[in-house]
Amino acid sequence: MTRNPNKAARETKRIYKDVDLRMKKVPAVCCQGCSHCCHQLIKVHWAEGVLIEKYIIETFSKDQIETFSARLEQWKNYLKDCTPNTDILEASDINKFAAKVAEDHIPCFFLDNDSCAIYPVRPLICRTFVVTDDAKLCAIDPMRIGVMEGYSIQGDAMHEITRAADSFQLRLLNYAVAETLGVRNLKPIGDFAITTLQRNHQT
Repeated sequence: MTRNPNKAARETKRIYKDVDLRMKKVPAVCCQGCSHCCHQLIKVHWAEGVLIEKYIIETFSKDQIETFSARLEQWKNYLKDCTPNTDILEASDINKFAAKVAEDHIPCFFLDNDSCAIYPVRPLICRTFVVTDDAKLCAIDPMRIGVMEGYSIQGDAMHEITRAADSFQLRLLNYAVAETLGVRNLKPIGDFAITTLQRNHQT
């Protein structure tokens, strides 16, 4: 089926509203300023990437976009240094890299002063991850398991987004917005490598 990016972005935004309403009923100790879970790889549906790109273009100044671009360039170099020197990164490479990112406490490049710069359009994975006990434990294990109800809501929403977008394709957040930020030549990733990425935000 032919992709319609604008339709997919609109539907994703609508689905996010339903997700947020459902997540309000899930007990959580997470609060503003707690960003331990923002130090790991984030995967997004391609439709989420379209929505985030649109938000970047419409919301941020040239200077802010240049800041994000510089951070992503640094991350690109980190990726190159921490992954095999191969033509394409496979699932095992990505999973090892994900563990390295968490171990080194590498922040999402949209993280500013422990707050998400793209919070209104933050990915589904981020919206549905919460914990119910001591949030300080996340500092010890940033890839810890969250509340199961959040994963259930996440799965339902991902199914809806996939149906609305007429296709299913996952990408790393960094790759999804690279073109908009003017970052080129990120190492190629195998078609199914992201699908198998294991972390605390299941999907």
